[in-house]
Amino acid sequence: MKPLLTIIVAILLWSNLLFAQQDVTQIITLCDNYQINSQTRTDWGFSCLVIHGNDTILFDAGNRKDIFNHNLKALGIDAKTINSMVISHHHGDHTGNVFNVLAMNPRMKVYLPTSLEGEFANRVNNSGGKACIKSDCKRIANDIYLSGEMGFQIKEQALVIDTKKGLVIIVGCGHPGIDRMVAKIKAYFQKAVFLVLGGFHTLEANHEEALRIIEIFQQMGVKKVAPSHCTGKLTRELFKETYQSNFIENGTGKIIEI
Repeated sequence: MKPLLTIIVAILLWSNLLFAQQDVTQIITLCDNYQINSQTRTDWGFSCLVIHGNDTILFDAGNRKDIFNHNLKALGIDAKTINSMVISHHHGDHTGNVFNVLAMNPRMKVYLPTSLEGEFANRVNNSGGKACIKSDCKRIANDIYLSGEMGFQIKEQALVIDTKKGLVIIVGCGHPGIDRMVAKIKAYFQKAVFLVLGGFHTLEANHEEALRIIEIFQQMGVKKVAPSHCTGKLTRELFKETYQSNFIENGTGKIIEI
């Protein structure tokens, strides 16, 4: 092969590899009450890191500072690489490290639910961040959206990633009803749902209630599930039994590539 042609082929191969890497979305679970990576620690709460193209977004911020920081170190994650933060709802097991992260990496946008308007939002701004509060669906990065707030007693927002395989929906606790949240997001975007990940708020669900949610997921065509945090053992087991190879065992240190 002639030298010039060899160089061109090498450039094309490198470009294809680069674009392929950019197409991959990574979701890394940082805080959860289930463990996957033995080097990480568990705690009641939820937090995950979404890496999509040039954007790195922290979704929820877990509970305890010592566990959050330990897991960052164990997974080799530098908080300075985080571009922005999204908080699903106001409970402390999801907001616990907002100001810890801002101390390590200020000047980022922090997307808050309306329940954190006022004092909490002011603290974000005073810590160097920029509090952003909007109750409806909003694009916050390339292919990444806030779902808009749902529910009545406890309003909650999800993170939605529009991937080539379908919608990836990340929830903190699913207080408004995980089935209702997924149905609303699917109807709004008019696209197939590839993965639903996070807390499903079914800790106290009985066998029939859990099966009803699973049936609704199947009717909606949800391809894969990764329930964790407040989902509960029974519901997780029933999802695993039904979804089989499309069930993703989630917990601290889990890295999901899409």
